[in-house]
Amino acid sequence: MEQRINDWCENNGYTYVSVPKESIQTVHDLLYCDIVSDKLINSIEMLYYGLYYNNKNEIDLMIKYYKQAGELNNGVAMYNLAKHLFRMGEYEESRNCYILAAKCGITEAIYHLNDSKFSKDGYDILSIILKDLLEDQNVLYLLGLYHASHDEKIMMKYYLMAIEKKSTEAMNQLGLHYR
Repeated sequence: MEQRINDWCENNGYTYVSVPKESIQTVHDLLYCDIVSDKLINSIEMLYYGLYYNNKNEIDLMIKYYKQAGELNNGVAMYNLAKHLFRMGEYEESRNCYILAAKCGITEAIYHLNDSKFSKDGYDILSIILKDLLEDQNVLYLLGLYHASHDEKIMMKYYLMAIEKKSTEAMNQLGLHYR
């Protein structure tokens, strides 16, 4: 059944997210039999409900399930919701969802935050938007990773900040950069 879930994702243009054993039946039944459960037990089920309703173009239900999954710190759901809101021109709410997705470690969310719709007079928009997140070693690492191909000085700044917060990923990446 898990392979069929993966196939559904691939056939519908979604990235497969691993489904816990206890949720495989629920997700499979939704995607292949249109059986809707009234008792979702985790954010992965909610994420797949969001994908399912997105695929059916039932936007209100898609948003509902993405928000529920996001409340349980599902970064993929917040990222998907942010992309939808951005396409609808709801930039403020989109930005907030991208920030939450970034907090959950979704690298692509940080890249999207650099969009000109969020920029303010050429300032380092990522620093402005993520200012409150600069205590998070994962976000600092991701910022360093982002800037690695753009600006070595800024990359170094974020990697060193992440290393100060004990980020082994930043330490490793910095070593690889200077190898």
